[in-house]
Amino acid sequence: MTNLTPGIFPASMSVLNNDLSLNAAQTVQHAEKLISFGCEGAILGGTTGMSAYLSIQDKMNLIEEAGKSSQKEKMIIGPATTSLLDTASLINFAKNKGLNRFLCQPCAYGWPGIKNKDEAIYSYFSALLKRTGTCEIIFYNYPQLVGVDFSVKIVERLVHAYKDVFIGLKDSGSDDLYKKIKIKNFKVFVGSEKKLEFSLKEGCSGALISATVNIHFQAQLAIKVFENFKKGKDSKDNKLLVKVRS
Repeated sequence: MTNLTPGIFPASMSVLNNDLSLNAAQTVQHAEKLISFGCEGAILGGTTGMSAYLSIQDKMNLIEEAGKSSQKEKMIIGPATTSLLDTASLINFAKNKGLNRFLCQPCAYGWPGIKNKDEAIYSYFSALLKRTGTCEIIFYNYPQLVGVDFSVKIVERLVHAYKDVFIGLKDSGSDDLYKKIKIKNFKVFVGSEKKLEFSLKEGCSGALISATVNIHFQAQLAIKVFENFKKGKDSKDNKLLVKVRS
């Protein structure tokens, strides 16, 4: 398993053209800028990146552009599709471009009628990996969007079954999984600036966080909060970070 470096990983925004197609070059340039401030990486696609609204071709164009970046090893691709086959295709396309890290959620339909949700999540990711082979996946726990929560039990089961694949979890749920998951070399990140400083004190690895950190000074504030925590200091910047987020 490759260790995922603790730190700030903004969910980078997507830049659209006037016809609502993706401007892949400007989108990647923005992510590179965030990394240049000191962010450990950036998510391309995902929810903040409006990936669910983008065509498969736009997503492929984004991956193609990211594959040319000098910062591609720091970029995390969020396929954000409800199709297992599309997700697998995008992951395989990205791997061929030198991108190997992905933020993935289960499919987003049918959960109310599924009794054993843990087993369904396990089946989904097992089926995905049969189609992609080895890669690095960060679980995306976002029940408000997908309709299901990751449990501690299913995270542990998948990590132990696929030791070289599942390297972390972004927690955008309300169950505070960052307090409960304790797996060696497995990193849990909060999904909101509001929880950053508190969650770091509780053992969280950092944040894969959302819209406002695309604003340059907000990214710099989040980095300061993280750096001050590493130095054992409370950050005066945390209140401002949260205030802007609110």
